[in-house]
Order: sequence, then C-alpha cells, then structure tokens
Amino acid sequence: MQPCDPKNLIDPPSEPSLILEGFDVGRGTGSFDEEGRQFIVSSISTKIWHVKEYTYQLLPEEEYGHFYSSEGYVVRWKYCVKLTGVKTLKGKQSKYDVGRDKVAYFFWQGKDSTLNEKGTAALMTVELDSDKGPQVLVAQGKEPPCFTRLFEGKMVVHSGRSDSGTKFSHGALFIVRNEEPEEAYLLEIPASSSCLRSRTSFVVADKKKAILYVWHGCQSHSTVKTLAVNATKRLKKWFSKQYSKDYKAKEVSEGGETKDFWNVLGGKANFMSLSEDSKKHDYTLRVFNLKSTSGSFEATEVLNPARSEHITPYPILQSQLYSADQPALFLVDAVNEMYLWHGWWPNDEDSESRASTTGSAETRWSNDRRLAMETIKSYTQELERDFSQVFIVFAGLEPKSFQNLFPFWEDRPDVAKINRSTGRVDGDSLKLETELAKLSRKEYSLEELKQKPPPEGVDPSRLETYLSEADFEKAFNMTRTAFDALAMWKKTNLRKKAGLF
Repeated sequence: MQPCDPKNLIDPPSEPSLILEGFDVGRGTGSFDEEGRQFIVSSISTKIWHVKEYTYQLLPEEEYGHFYSSEGYVVRWKYCVKLTGVKTLKGKQSKYDVGRDKVAYFFWQGKDSTLNEKGTAALMTVELDSDKGPQVLVAQGKEPPCFTRLFEGKMVVHSGRSDSGTKFSHGALFIVRNEEPEEAYLLEIPASSSCLRSRTSFVVADKKKAILYVWHGCQSHSTVKTLAVNATKRLKKWFSKQYSKDYKAKEVSEGGETKDFWNVLGGKANFMSLSEDSKKHDYTLRVFNLKSTSGSFEATEVLNPARSEHITPYPILQSQLYSADQPALFLVDAVNEMYLWHGWWPNDEDSESRASTTGSAETRWSNDRRLAMETIKSYTQELERDFSQVFIVFAGLEPKSFQNLFPFWEDRPDVAKINRSTGRVDGDSLKLETELAKLSRKEYSLEELKQKPPPEGVDPSRLETYLSEADFEKAFNMTRTAFDALAMWKKTNLRKKAGLF
C-alpha cells in the first residue's frame, strides 16, 4: 500500500448539505441543482415537543431553542421551497416564483439521554408525524446548520435535565458554537477554568451573585465576540425568569478577570492562556482519519457539520476521535504544529471487535503507522510546513497543548491506563520524524531481531528479511537464494534454530 496523495487532503471540504425528499436544503436557505437553477428555502413555522420516557408535551414558545443533554425533543419544521428564475412558455421571466410547502421532523437526542429515551423519541417522532414528512435524527454536537438556523442564534444546550431543580449549584460555563450568526448557539460545558479557550468567547454564569459574564479570549474574533454578547442578552432574560432574580451582564476580556469570576470556575490555575503566544492562530483546525481499507490506505476528513467560510477555532470534538474504531490514527492539523494521534488497543475480552496485538493485526498496525507518518511528511512538504513541528501523542495521555485544540476536554482514565501499560507516560509527545526514521529502517542485526518483542515496525513473520547478507549466511549457513528455494516447513525449522521465530 502507498501513502495518501497530499493533494487530496489539501482540497477544501464540500459545503454542508441535507437531503430532504430528494432535495438539498443546504444550510436551510436552499441550494443550486445540477442545471444551475436556484432553489430558495424559507421557514414558515416551527413546533417543538419535549419527549419524556413514556410521553411528550408541546413546549411553550419561550422555551424554543433550550435543549438539555439528558433529554430528547421532536422539532417539526414547515418550510417553503421556491424555484427562482422561472420563465413563461413564451420564454419571458415569470411574475411568480414556483413554491411548495414541505414539512420535516427532527428528533434531537442529548448526548446523556438513555437508550430508552432515545428509543421513545424515535417512536414519538413517528407518532407525531401526521404530515408523513422525512424524519431526521439529530445527535447533540452533530446538528446540521439547517437545524440550528431554525433558532436564529437563540439556541442553548444545557447540561442535565430541565426538571433537575437547581440546574447548577454555583456557576455554569457556556461556549459559543458556530460562527454563522443565524446558526450560532451556546453549549454548556464543565464550569472549570481548564475549559476556557483563548481563541473564542464564553458566558460564565455566577448564580450566587446573579451575574452573567461575557468573557472574550485574547484571540477571539470580533464576529464571535458579537455573537457572545447578543446570546448573553437573551440568556439574561431567560435566567432572570428561570431563577426569579434580576441577572446582570458584564463583559470581560482575558486578563481583566476579577477574583469572583475565577471563583465560579474553581480558580485560575488550570487555565492555559495564549496571551504570551506570539504565533498567529487565525486558522480552522483540520482532522483526518488515516487507515487502511480494502487494500488501500485512505484519509477521511472529520467534518464539522456547520463548517463555513468563517475561521472556526474549535470545529472538531474530542468525541469524534474517541468514538472511532480503535486503534485509530488521526492527523490533527493546527497549522503551527501538527499531531498524529494514536488511539488504543481495546482490552475488553468479551468484545467481539477486540483487536489482537499479535500476528497480522500488529503487522497491519505497524504498516498503518508508517503509512500515516509518510502521508503526513508529504502533506507538510506540500504545504511547506516545518516537519520538525509534527508530534505523536497518545489517547488518554495527550499534552495540554493538544487538548486545547478542542472546545472542551474530558479525561479518560480507562484509556490512559491502557496506553500507560505499553510504557507511555502522561503528556508523551514524540517527534514524528524520529519515529518515522525508526519505522523506515530496513536492516537489523541478528541480536536485535531476537528481542521479544522485535523492534517496532518489523514484521515478526519474516524476521530473516531484515538481516544483511553476511548476517543471513551466518544465521542459516546458506545464501538467501538457497533459503528461499526450501519448503516452508524447512524454513520454519531453520528460523526456530536461529532464534528468529
């Protein structure tokens, strides 16, 4: 197998699309067909039902756009599709656009909702769909832009349940997601200073003092700052009604925080700032899954469902790495530096998909690693990047600089334990060019090949092929040509005798 062609990785990703009844609604505003005709989509109405384990209820309009991570919702979207530029039979421009009303149902599933609740939401969608329109599953964090656009920047995803009472004991932290103003929303994440990111803006809620802080990182773009301020104004009204307190809003820039601000987030110690970083961070992170399939080695880009022309500082979620089939390899391109992320070997003995770390699986993994490194090397050369700034990191043990490339990060002690057992340590960051040189080595001494396990990148089923001509004749008392002519059982006996089996 050959490494991937870097030109295929450099090409920009396609625009988001969503096909409903054979028609692409695009970002929720329409699209062009293959003949170049423009179809315009306009929203007519929205209805939302809150789904519980055995029932559902229609939400009041003031709650539209407020979702909870442990719950499910059904959203009915009525929209109109118009074809512009329609001509009359005489070839003249028609005075009227051709339009048709359509209906689609989305069932939104929170990431923390139970299997029963997810199943109920799907069943309720079928029950509510009196229009017999298309039904679309929307998983939290993977919302298509046409879904978030329904709320015109007013969407908020809260943690937990709507009926949990206190919601949060002292404070809450919300990150701004999506850069298109009509598609932006607030996502609640753990209220810790370790979750703050210098490249975007946040809303920090102090429940005790009834204050909403709009916090801007030192490299937050002006567009995102505006989105955060507008979202906070709306959230302030909602919080004031929800908690029967008159909430106030304050705008804070990185470096100008008060002691009260840091107290909400458990102190400042875990915050990693970019204020002293002289590098430019005006890029959109790109991530590719690198793996061999059906006899070829391929790179598949991990896409942000709401990708746009705007610079998106944190487009990819940690879960998109960890939910892949393991062990996985991902290229994470942060422009100033790049990473090859290594997954882990699942050790659940009851799992049918458990990977074996011996024999052909180990050989395939070594080959995939080498091909991934060669792909990244040619990718950096094509982009004229510094190959010395490409590093290998390991799942569960990622350094803070890597974790901060994602909008928030959850520690995975179970994965960390697996990778520590292979000799890796927390924060491990290896130079890729050094590791590639090891894997590219073609010749080893007899003593090196007798080691258990053999050197990394060596195929254990054909150890003798890595010997020099002199060492080969010394180990087998014959030439390589004579050895190749022997029957397989004789070769096996000679390998055992030489300690190469």
